[in-house]
Amino acid sequence: MPPAPEYRIVTYLLGPAVRVIFDFGVVGEEHVPGSGPVLLAAVHRSNSDVPFLGVACCRPVNFMAKRELFELPVLGSWFRRLGAFPVDRDRVDKAALVGAEAVLSRGGVLGMFPEGSIGRGRSVGQLQRGAAWLARRARATLVPVGVGGSERVLPVGGRLPRSARVRIVFGPPFDLPDRGGRGAVDRATQDLRCAMQDVQDRANSLIRR
Repeated sequence: MPPAPEYRIVTYLLGPAVRVIFDFGVVGEEHVPGSGPVLLAAVHRSNSDVPFLGVACCRPVNFMAKRELFELPVLGSWFRRLGAFPVDRDRVDKAALVGAEAVLSRGGVLGMFPEGSIGRGRSVGQLQRGAAWLARRARATLVPVGVGGSERVLPVGGRLPRSARVRIVFGPPFDLPDRGGRGAVDRATQDLRCAMQDVQDRANSLIRR
């Protein structure tokens, strides 16, 4: 479902606080088209990545997120109202794929973390092929996104956020092959990993300044 009206209210109220508390900055906003289907392929280093990306993007984002988040009392229903939907990471989740296609088919913005789980370190891990496959199938603009500093805000296992510098970097749209089968998608997935590494390196360089 499209994000409820509360999405705009939440991001409007959250934005100024995020920018002050976390020394938050965004680079490359111009790479996100103002209309049409867009898939944001973001590096994942913290559970705080979702609100940071929501504030950074100029358009409402439907996030595909791990199923466990939707089992939380109260928060689970709020995630759904804000346009997120669950994916079971332990199997091929056809319902999640249908939901993702629905977002893109109506010209919306889909947020995904192709690494599949929260990674550690500066290197982008192996990607699942779903992002490249979905973007190609829906003829969506695929934008790699780097997230620098979020692991300092909310480390894995942490419960309370800490103040730290955070930078979001939207990279140039990633070109997908028009033809080819599974092999073409696999190659595109590897190339996407390189593009995500480039924007992640830039994001990390900005938080060190």
